[in-house]
Amino acid sequence: MHFSLLVVVMALAVCVSVAACGGLGGRCTEGRDCCTSNLPCDFVAMSQRWGVHFFILMDPVVLPSTGTYVGILVLTLVGVTIPMLMADPNKVIRTDGTRVVMPRHPSWKSEFHGLWVAIITDPMVLLLFPLFCSSAYFYTWQFNDYNAALFDIRARSLNNLLHWLSRVVGSVVLGLVLDSKWLRRRGRAFAGWSILLVITFIVHIWAYYYQRTYTRASVPLQKMDIYDPQYPAHVWLMIFYGLLDAMWHVMCFWLIGAMSNDTNKLAIYLGFFHSIQAAGSAIGWRLDALKLPYMTIFISTWCLVVAGLVSSFPMIYLRIRDTTVIQDEGLCVSLLISCVYLLLLSFYVMRRIIRDQEVNDTKVKG
Repeated sequence: MHFSLLVVVMALAVCVSVAACGGLGGRCTEGRDCCTSNLPCDFVAMSQRWGVHFFILMDPVVLPSTGTYVGILVLTLVGVTIPMLMADPNKVIRTDGTRVVMPRHPSWKSEFHGLWVAIITDPMVLLLFPLFCSSAYFYTWQFNDYNAALFDIRARSLNNLLHWLSRVVGSVVLGLVLDSKWLRRRGRAFAGWSILLVITFIVHIWAYYYQRTYTRASVPLQKMDIYDPQYPAHVWLMIFYGLLDAMWHVMCFWLIGAMSNDTNKLAIYLGFFHSIQAAGSAIGWRLDALKLPYMTIFISTWCLVVAGLVSSFPMIYLRIRDTTVIQDEGLCVSLLISCVYLLLLSFYVMRRIIRDQEVNDTKVKG
């Protein structure tokens, strides 16, 4: 029965995702994949986590069996196989007798040239790089240094479920603000930035209150369970982190879309976003693998998200207009210099934090 329920949940997640994306391989508009929206992806991720951990939530003593993981593997293989059954576009003939025209894909040389042209013609995108970097950097503290450090497997399962559900809510809420017809686009940009600023400090001040109560060496062996009296307050932090996470990504995508009407340039900006996001994530996980103190990782996370907000404000103030003007996509050397300065300053602060911690550890060992 449990396995059947797992299959139903996973199948429902796939169906909702496919429907939201307009069918297999569907696209919303020219040049834009529907799955860039947070909602279907968040739903699939949340459903997967709920399906895997349902057994543990039902009974903390019973762990998932081998059949559970076999079922998930089978569903994954089915998802990989389905695209192979799609027809070759070169052989597709429409009902009116015409053939499908395949678009010409750029070469790797033209892609690198496009990167250079995008930065030269619109260097303000560099002001968003700290915002991009921090969009996955904070996962390390959330999931490793808080969720995994304090909670048992059953509590972590419920935390993940509520975290991803709150991401859906956060996407909708900030999306309504950024798409509101009652405000001009410039006003919506400042409203979204202000909401992010407020939630960032609320969440991190709240998290700091918990972080100062434990260290990597003092993590309790008896993890917190969902029936412990202190659990409700702690799980609300995970919920608010989900809200912040979703709103952060929505704001990044909205700002990128507001910078240009050129789909080729927007595709390059999205490439910047995902590559820098992956770099920030890798740095965060590596710092945790080096066993840096939880407080050090938390402070670096807080500093980076604040740096992302601060560096994005000049871009919003000077770049976002009620309508996208081609002349606004020109070169601005002074802003390029200020962006480089902010990036170097943020990395310098993070390096000093890590170096001071290493010195303190050396003194303690000595």
